[in-house]
Amino acid sequence: MLDLILSTIAFFAASYWLKRYLDDRDIASGRARSILVMVLATAASFAVSAAVSRFDHEPSVDSRIVHALPGLGQ
Repeated sequence: MLDLILSTIAFFAASYWLKRYLDDRDIASGRARSILVMVLATAASFAVSAAVSRFDHEPSVDSRIVHALPGLGQ
């Protein structure tokens, strides 16, 4: 759930930043620019989601059961 929340925030932040960056570079707004912003913001969102999923790992149910049994867990 945390990855969904943070990736959504990252999408809107990247979208806002990219629009401002392209405005500063005087790139005309249009369909191609909108698609570029959407694709790059989506890529940033996926990257944040992958990073959060990598570091926010909960052990599976099976590993908790194995570690709770005497003599089997390390």
